[in-house]
Amino acid sequence: MALTDKLTAIADAIRSKNGLQTKYTVSQMSNAIRELNAPFDEEEFNGVNSVAEDYLSASAAYSADNYDVSVAGDYASTTKRNDLPASHSLSLPSGCASVTVVDSETGAGITEAASGNYTVENLIPNRIYYCFAADSFGRILKAGSFKALGSLRMISADRANGLGTFNIRDIGGRSCDGGALRYGRVFRGCQLNSIYTQTSLSAAQVTLLRDFLGIADEIDLRSEAETAGQDRTPGTSDDFNKSALGESVGYIWVPAAPYASGVKLSDSVQTQYYKTLLKRVAKDLSEGKPCYIHCVEGADRTATLCALIEAICGVSQTDIDRGYELTSLAQNRARYRNGSEWKSLITYLNTLEGSTFRDKAVNYALRAGVSIDEINAIRTGLTDGAPQQLTSPFSALSVTKTLSNVTSDSSVQTAERFQPLKIALSPNSGYVISGITVTMGGEDITGRVFTGTKVNLLRNVKKTLTNCTVDNAKATVIDGESFAAVITPDSGYTLDGAIVTIKMGGINVSEYYSNGVIAIPSVTGDIVITATAAKQAAQNLFVPETASLSSRINSSGAAVAADSALLVSDYIELPQSGTLMFESDRTQDVNTYAGQIALYNSSKTKLELVYKGNSGWTWDSEKKTGSISVEALRETGTASSAAYIRVCVGYTDINNISIVIE
Repeated sequence: MALTDKLTAIADAIRSKNGLQTKYTVSQMSNAIRELNAPFDEEEFNGVNSVAEDYLSASAAYSADNYDVSVAGDYASTTKRNDLPASHSLSLPSGCASVTVVDSETGAGITEAASGNYTVENLIPNRIYYCFAADSFGRILKAGSFKALGSLRMISADRANGLGTFNIRDIGGRSCDGGALRYGRVFRGCQLNSIYTQTSLSAAQVTLLRDFLGIADEIDLRSEAETAGQDRTPGTSDDFNKSALGESVGYIWVPAAPYASGVKLSDSVQTQYYKTLLKRVAKDLSEGKPCYIHCVEGADRTATLCALIEAICGVSQTDIDRGYELTSLAQNRARYRNGSEWKSLITYLNTLEGSTFRDKAVNYALRAGVSIDEINAIRTGLTDGAPQQLTSPFSALSVTKTLSNVTSDSSVQTAERFQPLKIALSPNSGYVISGITVTMGGEDITGRVFTGTKVNLLRNVKKTLTNCTVDNAKATVIDGESFAAVITPDSGYTLDGAIVTIKMGGINVSEYYSNGVIAIPSVTGDIVITATAAKQAAQNLFVPETASLSSRINSSGAAVAADSALLVSDYIELPQSGTLMFESDRTQDVNTYAGQIALYNSSKTKLELVYKGNSGWTWDSEKKTGSISVEALRETGTASSAAYIRVCVGYTDINNISIVIE
């Protein structure tokens, strides 16, 4: 039966007893129950166990000026659990099947199966709770009310000796700015699940923590290894990534370090962690969601975060110390204010600016990036009075915007120090954002803070090429990127003596060219490439060898008399076009003597013989030069597949001859 149904049943039971039709609120039930002459009296009991009471009394003399003193060791135990509240035992009537306990102010309650005796515990100090014993049909057998005295609210979620849950308590009750810390807002304690100790909550424990205490958000400070999983990313299937209290309870995992190592502002990672944690607590408190802060034992990391929260609310430094030392009452978990680790936290916070410990904690939170509004949300949400609304002690910083054809969504001219600033920029119609720079204190931070689209400008690439080609066909290149290209001369041309000019944005940048390679490291303007390759100098391709005289032929292809030498060239690679040139100091015409040109394929196997004898040759007697068109050669027979030629020329008393291709 749901709690609301049980409250309705209780109201019905009261009406059946008194014969009235009154509609009762939860707070009105107490008087109605009294009028029934119910067997349960309005009882009061001390909700603080005697060891905890003695510790609180002995530690009341602590001084913020003397951290050499601690009394916690006198109350720590290796054999007993003193972290549990004092309880009240209620004798139940015959036939009792269940007991319902209801908070008179909030209506939060818990129903548990019970018979014989029932232990009343975990109550908010000095608040009235109603208690109803019912039979298996839901009929009220007994009714009454209870009040737990004291100021310390320890929570018993498992009374087993040293096993399961431990060291759980409500941080409410201590004096602070504007009153006292509210109960039922922030709880602290041990982990609720673990792969190492096999901690796992029972259904009854979940009901107590979630429904009776009202915990709505779990703040997990454990390390990656302590939360299982090898790649601790919230939301992954192999890790603890949701609350042990069920889907309805929020969950956040932040692996914060404890003490000074965690809160030093010089550690940007840990500072970000504590910023996230304080913001989460502020959000929970502003939304009325009670939260549960824990690490593994609720001793070190938990104490560090709680110390910051309590200090922000104005809890005294020594009361914060005592809250830390209460962990000593849990079995085998002694923590002392004069220990080096706790002293490192207090000492560090006291180095920050501020006239009080509260001001120093506020200074820390602001420097970590928590806003003054969030700080005030913590103070208001966790205080039962009306705490002072704080203002930031830091002067505002100027914000300067220099915009060209760009519109900003913010007109702010100042920003709060250590706080985030977000400005959205939009290009005016017909424009794009092509360049943006953000500086802070003179430092360029654009890469760290700018998100969005910055359009990359395209720069044109124009090429004017003569007798050469470029291997980069791009017509545009992105501004700021590099550009590279290789210039290759056409056949018969060379880059030796070539004219190459590179301009970028109208400026001559020919220094980016060398030996046929263009290499521009960063493009800043339109590129213009002008290149003219030089004509290649004539090359003597005739490497003659003397053949046997018997191989001479005449114009008809027949052998001729062996009365003169026969010169045969080496294999000459045949281009697609050009002119085969002959030069000689011979006084008589070369073409008056028998000669031949033979064509060969790429394997240097003869294809056929062309231009036998003196046919097809031209000769200039004065210049002593002759020529044959390569195109004409390729038009003959199977010459189209020719890769090489060999030239044979026969002379009497020859002095010199060379063959070149232009």
